Amino acid sequence: QARDQDLDTASSYLNDLEKYRDQLIQPYLQNPEALDQLTKEAYERTVYEVNASHILIQTPPDASPADTLNAYNKIQEARNEILASKSFEEVAKSYSEDPSVKVNGGNLGYFSAFAMVYSFENAAYQTPVGGISEPFRTQFGYHIVKVIDRRRSRGEVEVSHIMVKKDTAHPGKAKEKIDEIYASLRQGDDFAKIAQEHSDDLSSSKKGGKLPKFGTGKMIRPFEENAFALKNEGDFCAPFSTEYGWHILKLDKKYEVPPYEELKPRLEVRVKNGSRAGYVERSLAQKIGADYDLI
Repeated sequence: QARDQDLDTASSYLNDLEKYRDQLIQPYLQNPEALDQLTKEAYERTVYEVNASHILIQTPPDASPADTLNAYNKIQEARNEILASKSFEEVAKSYSEDPSVKVNGGNLGYFSAFAMVYSFENAAYQTPVGGISEPFRTQFGYHIVKVIDRRRSRGEVEVSHIMVKKDTAHPGKAKEKIDEIYASLRQGDDFAKIAQEHSDDLSSSKKGGKLPKFGTGKMIRPFEENAFALKNEGDFCAPFSTEYGWHILKLDKKYEVPPYEELKPRLEVRVKNGSRAGYVERSLAQKIGADYDLI
C-alpha cells in the first residue's frame, strides 16, 4: 500500500533511509583499538606539559619537489649549527620563518595535548629534555624542536581580575591607581565590588572580575604565571604589568586534571575531530588491507 502511494520515493523517506544507513556504517569506519590508544596517549600528555622552542621553514603542502628539498636542507643546516654549539635562540632568529620568533626567540612556552598539530606534539613529547628533534614536516613547513622542560600539569585555574589600562600620556597614573586598589584590598575591601567599580576589563568587571577557568597556554605568560602562583582560594597577587595594563588577580578555585575515566569521553571527541583523526583513518585502512591481504 505504501509503494502504491509512492511513499518509498518521498524525499522525507529517502532522507531518513540515508540517515539510518550512515548510522549503521559508522561502526565499520572506525578502529576502536587505534581510537583507544590515541585517547590514552592524549590523557598521558594532558597530565604532563612540555616547554619547547622551535624553528620553522615555511613550505606549503603543494610545494614543488625542488622547493621542498630547499626547505629541508635549510632546516637541516639550522639544526647542524645548533649541534655545533650555537645557541638555539640565535639560530632561530637567523633562520625561523615563524613571525613570533622576533619576540620569543622561538620559545613556545608550556603546552600539552591538542595545543599543537599532532605531528608537532609528537616531536615535542618524544624528544628528551635538552634534545633537538630531527626535522619533521607539518602543513606549515619543516620544523625542528628543542625541549626545554617537562613538568606535571598544573590543571586549570579560575580567577577574578582587576585591570587598569595604561595611559601613554600619563604613564604613572595607571600605576598609582592600581596601587591604591591593592592597598584597599589589603585593608579588606571586597574584590568583586572594586572590580565592578574600577576595572577597565569591561567583559569581566560586570561579573565582579570573574574569568572563565583556563589552563596552561591560554593566557599571556605573566598573567598565567601569577594566576597559578596563587595558593589558596581568596588569595590575591600584587599588581603586575603586561602590554594591556596593570593587573591584580584573586584565586577563586583550582582544578586538578580529572582521572582518565572522567576525561575519556571529552578526549575521544577531540581525537575524532582533531588532527589525530587522520591517524585513526589510516590505521583502519591498514587493518582492512591486512585482513584482506591487500598490503
